[in-house]
Amino acid sequence: MKRLTILLLLSMSTAPLFAQDRMKENMQDLIAEAIGRNPELLSELHRTRMMEARIPQARALDDPQFTYSLMEFPGTNVREARFQNYGLMQMIMFPTKLGIRGEIADLGLQTSRLQYSEKSLALIASLKSTYAMLWAARTNLNINKQNQQLLEQILHVAEIQYSVGKGSLQDILRTRIELDRSRLQEATLNQEVIQAESMMMAILNRTKGPIGEISYPPFARFDIRLPRLLEHASRSRPMLLSDSLAIEQAGKMVSMARQEYIPDFSVAVERVTMPVEGMNMWSVMAGISIPFAPWSLGKSSARVQEALAEKSMRESMLTASRNMTDALIRDSYAKAHSFAAQTESFDRSILPQSLQSFEGLLADYQTGRTTYIMLIDGYRMYQDMRMEATMTRMKYEQAVAELERHVGVVSLSELRLDQKEILK
Repeated sequence: MKRLTILLLLSMSTAPLFAQDRMKENMQDLIAEAIGRNPELLSELHRTRMMEARIPQARALDDPQFTYSLMEFPGTNVREARFQNYGLMQMIMFPTKLGIRGEIADLGLQTSRLQYSEKSLALIASLKSTYAMLWAARTNLNINKQNQQLLEQILHVAEIQYSVGKGSLQDILRTRIELDRSRLQEATLNQEVIQAESMMMAILNRTKGPIGEISYPPFARFDIRLPRLLEHASRSRPMLLSDSLAIEQAGKMVSMARQEYIPDFSVAVERVTMPVEGMNMWSVMAGISIPFAPWSLGKSSARVQEALAEKSMRESMLTASRNMTDALIRDSYAKAHSFAAQTESFDRSILPQSLQSFEGLLADYQTGRTTYIMLIDGYRMYQDMRMEATMTRMKYEQAVAELERHVGVVSLSELRLDQKEILK
């Protein structure tokens, strides 16, 4: 029984009995890899560059037009045309319109950059959530393998005791059932590991190489208050800043629509040649648009109303985004603290007491004061508590990742640094 006791105690260690020959992954390196390689985020980066290229286009005049005309030729013989004219025409938008168009394009670029930042936060949160999922699946798989190894040893002891008349056939059958149950659970856990690894490789855009060893430091609850999180989100969340810029952009669109009442100009220079008469001359033309004509005035007025309606819509959207952000922060904050309390409870009381209970059953079994079935049930309860503790830690890490996303930070440690700077 001494050998069995040693195996039982080894199985309760938090260190893996099945070492994984993998390099150790670092969260900061994974974040850098995801930002540099994730195709969805790269598409947002290209979109930002696209918006940047629109600024000089918005501030430039329309392309000039070169004209060539043949006039007054008999029949279809163009070589006998009386006039051969060459001209250059330029539409000139009122200067303030060009300025506003450039400002609108610049606001579009700033909005695109904020959307890129928001997409980055969502990607990092997804990476951290998947990281926690993979850690939990691997940890539970390791616990399952420890359980199987121990059950095989227990089964061996039970068969020996039965052969010498000290045990019962029921002990052997119950142990075999428990071992088969553990093997079925292993298949499910293997599937969860593969699923989490596939999700992480998709986020990282890795095509080769497995995901290395991952781990968490000892549990420590974050200590940032809810008002601090809400205040930071209102000032720095990229999505809210983007919605604010959308309102400013809509205001510029209102100004642009109102300037539709200001006329634009056109200038043309034409070289008139008369080959038959041997005469050459110049012609200059100028034009002005009439946006306030009775038959076109309604169009300009409708543009102003459309721009005003869009601005009001953007203001309502910003209010809705702020309310939703506050709600999501409160929800994630509550979840994180709930899972933190559960994790601490597992670490402080549930797991130690489950271990103590199992050790008592083990001692009683060795002295004949308890049954074999009670020993197996006690061990199974302890292993279930270990797995449940793992899942609770995973949910805590996922809740924190979502909280960081809603607040608008890569890590909550950024807020702790800000607090230190404020105190200084």
